[in-house]
Amino acid sequence: MPQENWLVAIEVCDAKQRAQQSPVVQPVVPSISPEIERIMSSATSISVALEDFAYSEEGVTARKLLQVSKRHIVLAEENEGGGFGVVYFMDGNGLGKSIEAMGMWQAYSKAEDIPKPKIKNGDRYEIARLIARLSNGTATPEAVLGKIRNDLDTIAAQISK
Repeated sequence: MPQENWLVAIEVCDAKQRAQQSPVVQPVVPSISPEIERIMSSATSISVALEDFAYSEEGVTARKLLQVSKRHIVLAEENEGGGFGVVYFMDGNGLGKSIEAMGMWQAYSKAEDIPKPKIKNGDRYEIARLIARLSNGTATPEAVLGKIRNDLDTIAAQISK
């Protein structure tokens, strides 16, 4: 049957063409160092814990205490130089971010020359990433929530006196 010859010829041609084609190049996926992986894992778990806390009854009560006491809890602070830094905090409105003047330059400046802090809503994952990075990935959700609870206990004790 002549069609069998045709099929064989097609297979031979296809095989030759495949052999001539360049091999498929797989994209290179950069490997993540164990340190970065540990920091990312820590940040994710802390972020989830902060969200769970925020929506829990305990979190609602914590915000009420901070609101009536007009206090806040500093969660993380970053000052990379340049005269300004970022402070992440929790207050009666929830999580916040303050970009403010930091450093010795303030000691030599007039009070009116020092800009007021810029307060914004805080992003829980951004806060968690900083906490994880500052701790080199060793911070745990339990430690972060423990610090928040201890600070709340301190505020409650000061008010109750």
